[in-house]
Amino acid sequence: MVEPKLLDEQKEGESVVFSTKRRVFGIVISVVVLTFSTGCGDNPDQLLNGSGGTQQEAYGDLPSRIGDGLDHEPVVQEELMSGFLEFYTEDVWQELEYEQPTGEWFFADAGGVLGYGLTLGEQEANSSFEVVFIGHKQNGEPIERDVRIQLTERDGYNRHEVVEEETVYVEKVDNNETIYTGELPDKENVAYLLSAEILSDEGDVEDTRISYIYVPILELNVSLAMDQRGYSTSDNRAILQLHNEGPTQLMTGEYYSIEKKKDGEWRGVALELAFNDIGIELSIGSEHRDHVDISGFDSGEYRAIKSFYSSVGDGEQTLAAEFTIE
Repeated sequence: MVEPKLLDEQKEGESVVFSTKRRVFGIVISVVVLTFSTGCGDNPDQLLNGSGGTQQEAYGDLPSRIGDGLDHEPVVQEELMSGFLEFYTEDVWQELEYEQPTGEWFFADAGGVLGYGLTLGEQEANSSFEVVFIGHKQNGEPIERDVRIQLTERDGYNRHEVVEEETVYVEKVDNNETIYTGELPDKENVAYLLSAEILSDEGDVEDTRISYIYVPILELNVSLAMDQRGYSTSDNRAILQLHNEGPTQLMTGEYYSIEKKKDGEWRGVALELAFNDIGIELSIGSEHRDHVDISGFDSGEYRAIKSFYSSVGDGEQTLAAEFTIE
């Protein structure tokens, strides 16, 4: 067997741009941009030494989980959390009290004249929300309509109560205009629908846009584990499992790193791998799996390391899952 070579220092870790103020723009939403290093040395067969020729720690102590487990039922409707606007199915729209989009005003199916932006996704209590209209004509897009804005607390699909409602008159829209701003209540584990309805002179709904907002309790319950505690030197693959118990959604990527314990210290293992720079969303109760190539690893104590991000929290979190090869 070929012993995996150890690196002194962890390669440049993950960097992230994470926007907690997510808004729908037409059929485009703001996205999480994750940039990962590959973790590969220029020469994976070379043992690298730190300053002074001494081997140094990599990550140091890391837990295998965060949180004591979810002790409440998250108030979230997955069909509304994962979809938005015209991508909601007709079955979902039929569960709601709003008129379905028509394309008369808002962009949809090659129709409409207005772009739009509505705050959506996971938000913090007391944070602001907004409704934005986007015009594309040089002298502004004439509207000359009342627009009814509602923020309604939801019990599943059902409206629990109207938190905020206001009708604003919009004469025309120049470029990018915020037509309404508000503030979410001081409550956690609650879900809302934010709606914008353009009304006719008779008060009939001519077109509709909605977005789903979820305010979770600010905690994490996440674990990282291998599919087995121990493997053989003849094994070629292991599975690394990142499990999100909730109550918040997580973002991660394909990147992971491997360390081996040498002389009582964890040291990075050079991996001849490349990782796609993509963001992977973990909904509440879901699991992400990475297939780890352990072919060529000799016997010893190892751990797999993976980082993730929460849309409401303290940024990057890192966990480690230990395993042995005999």
